[in-house]
Amino acid sequence: MGGLVQRFAFIFGLGCLLILASCGKRVEPLKLSNATLEGTVTYQGKPVPFALIIVTNGKETATANADAQGKFKVEHVPLGQVQIGVNTDAGKGAAMSAIMAARQGGGQAPTLIDIPNKYFEPSRSGITTTISDGANTFDIKIE
Repeated sequence: MGGLVQRFAFIFGLGCLLILASCGKRVEPLKLSNATLEGTVTYQGKPVPFALIIVTNGKETATANADAQGKFKVEHVPLGQVQIGVNTDAGKGAAMSAIMAARQGGGQAPTLIDIPNKYFEPSRSGITTTISDGANTFDIKIE
């Protein structure tokens, strides 16, 4: 009789575990593209250092900061037609750090460039391109 109770308890416990395991919310892993977008951002022909580059297709977004020469590389960019924003306010902290480091080290400090706010938001900037899988090159030229 003891063996029957033990088997029942084991089967009951196993059933409870299976029920509990199936009750949770299923989480889908984030699917990142293999696409990259790189280039240089300029305003009136001058490189825009440390700007935040925002690339979106309306559902997915990828971002990266330009370097001191305005060069950028955004990874895991959404595929297809995308809108691009360039936000110089978002990069001012990094720019100020580079300026202070250059002053202390005697190097060349980057020149801050402010661009009009309309370019900060991808949906208002008017800057678009099409992204395919793999490496993509696109220079952002703001006049």
